[in-house]
Amino acid sequence: RRERALMKALGHEAEESGVDYLHARGMSLKSVERTAKRWLRDHDGYGGVMLDSLSRGGLGSLNDDEVANTFTDTLNGLQSSWWAAIGHTSKGGGEGHVFGSVHFENGADVAVQVKSDQQQGVLGLGLTITKANDIGKRPSQYLAFEFSDENSPVSRMRHARDDEFPNLLPKAVQEIDTVRQAIITLGGSATATEIGEATGLNRSNLSERLNKGNTFVKLPREGKRQPYGVLAVPDDDD
Repeated sequence: RRERALMKALGHEAEESGVDYLHARGMSLKSVERTAKRWLRDHDGYGGVMLDSLSRGGLGSLNDDEVANTFTDTLNGLQSSWWAAIGHTSKGGGEGHVFGSVHFENGADVAVQVKSDQQQGVLGLGLTITKANDIGKRPSQYLAFEFSDENSPVSRMRHARDDEFPNLLPKAVQEIDTVRQAIITLGGSATATEIGEATGLNRSNLSERLNKGNTFVKLPREGKRQPYGVLAVPDDDD
């Protein structure tokens, strides 16, 4: 059901995805290794393997370095064109890294951080490359998933509009938008002190946001008062 909905949302309703699934709940990665190798052999090695997820590998404690190395060796040993695994972050923080041994990330050539946000019933996903051994680092991508109702699968997928999901933006970008909105609210001209009082941002961060990049501009001084203005306001995509 999910796959059919995804294919339809991507505009490929009449096509098959070409994805084969190995449902093996409760089984370890080692238990399905032979089956996966047979599938790859039947497809002449042209195919990739995706594991959902690291925590279901069944190889031992995720904090154990040896377990992480065994995991990487097992997937590399499949000799597929590529492999990918979904890892979860710690609920207690550290959202920038996969929970467990650092060797899970060390064994990957490419790592992508996925974050989500929801605005007015639309699900937003932010994808950011955090490690790239053999590809160039690309800008973060933001996708929007629309649903016809809360009980239905996804009905449309598209690139998110600018600022549609502010919680997915990096902190620096969020702060720039906060400063921009404050200046506009204060009449298009405001000093660092006035902006700080309006936003609650500390002075050092505020100074960096105001004086770097091409979003803000120093306006003519008014005695001891140094006001700033907005150099460019993004167009409203709506």
